[in-house]
Amino acid sequence: MNRILIYTLFLVITFLFGSCADALDIKPEDRQSITNAFDDDAELMGFLISIQGEVQRLISNDTHQPMGTAADICDNIGFSNLRDLVPATVKSSLYSDWSEYYDVIYICNLILENIDQAQGNIPQDRIDFYTGQAHFFKGWMYFELGRIWGNAIITTGTNNFEAYGNSADYEVIAEAIKSMEAAHNLLGKYGELTDDDGNALLSKQYGNKGAAAGLLAHMYAWQGSMAELYNWPSITPSTSYTKSVEWCTSLISGDNSGEYALAPNISSMLDQNFNGYEPITRSMAMESILEAQRFYLPDNSGGYINPIMERYFTWPVDTNAGTADIESGRVAFKFEASTIQNMYKGTDERKDGYFFKVDSMAAAGHPFAFPYKVKEGVFRVTSQTTGRTSMTGLNCNSIYIRLAGIYLLRAECYAKLGNDAAAIQDLNVIRNRAKAAPYPAPDDQDLQYAIFKEREKELLMENGRYYDVLRNNYIDTELPEAFSLLSDQDIQDGALYLHIGQAAFTNNSLLKQNIYWNRVD
Repeated sequence: MNRILIYTLFLVITFLFGSCADALDIKPEDRQSITNAFDDDAELMGFLISIQGEVQRLISNDTHQPMGTAADICDNIGFSNLRDLVPATVKSSLYSDWSEYYDVIYICNLILENIDQAQGNIPQDRIDFYTGQAHFFKGWMYFELGRIWGNAIITTGTNNFEAYGNSADYEVIAEAIKSMEAAHNLLGKYGELTDDDGNALLSKQYGNKGAAAGLLAHMYAWQGSMAELYNWPSITPSTSYTKSVEWCTSLISGDNSGEYALAPNISSMLDQNFNGYEPITRSMAMESILEAQRFYLPDNSGGYINPIMERYFTWPVDTNAGTADIESGRVAFKFEASTIQNMYKGTDERKDGYFFKVDSMAAAGHPFAFPYKVKEGVFRVTSQTTGRTSMTGLNCNSIYIRLAGIYLLRAECYAKLGNDAAAIQDLNVIRNRAKAAPYPAPDDQDLQYAIFKEREKELLMENGRYYDVLRNNYIDTELPEAFSLLSDQDIQDGALYLHIGQAAFTNNSLLKQNIYWNRVD
């Protein structure tokens, strides 16, 4: 971890923030001093670690996460304004800046353009490794840009210093797919990757075949769904859904993507996947495919990410808190106990796996359910005199893709393709593992909605619900009320994407603002 910290601090701070705070405005002379830094393994590893540091910082800061996460109450003014689509908040630089995504893409392009310098100095498999990592993170960033901002910029390389105009949203997603497929072809499986000293790379934030397959499954599912929502040209939704099914299957079967497995029950799943953040712990997390790696300083302070899950937690994970703390503004998102009781009915193990003694706490008069999906926090000493501590965060990484979600994504695509039998089979794999009633249960509605709600139950408090809603076009009913007031034209004009931060328009007359956010105040 010390080596990662040193590389990250040195390269990210001195290179990114010192010489190219905005990757789209990089000057030729900045590039000139680093193009000779790609001729050996250690230097290339340094650039890869700098990418890791950037991704740690940005991947959990997606503004759509608080917009779409499930909750009965949002007790945070900023998040409430986002959920209410208040223009002044949505347009603020805090929520609309895309520069860090382009910082990552810039470094990826640097690697791809200069990797030939390493020819003859390092083996071909190491060149393939770094090339694959560059394609992986480039593809991941374009996927985020395409989902978050829609009509974003596709850069042509580090030698082009002219202004860029917007590319269409479907072009951005196509660019993401192209890069990620290249990454999958080059990368090894999880557990096979090593750093420049031959040490195993156990963090699940690095690119590998499984992570690439998981992202491609999501990319194709998104492509097909948005082609239906926005009438994207030259894209046949059924073809995209079929591709998503294929990539999901490669993960579920283990063919050509790596070995992943569902835990036998909810207790084991939580213990294996939501218990520990250090890379050495992640090889036991057989269900986790892609993560944002958690980072704490030696005194347990700091940390680059603040995942949406932490916005739900207080007592009993925070041992300094009390039961009344959940009623304060310190907890941004809250569920009423009755909501959780109705969500996880009968013998569903997720009720008491994800929350602390829901029924007995409710019977004792506590109106809210206490999240317990992660059982331990990370604490730092705030007073050497008294030994007082403060919880810095949760003892887990932010899981971006896990296998249970892949089963349900495949079920979603099967349902859209009209293969109900296959969709029901995947849906019931997850329900049976949780000891929930199999489909069709008495309170089930249509199959597609049942799959959507199962993803909500299984992945509750994790991430991505906003994008689940959009893929299934439940915008009027499954997002905060402000979204139901959007007209069809508002949606076509970009209301579901973000406003592009003002900094992106510096010295760029070709870039156009999102139509919807440009006309609302």
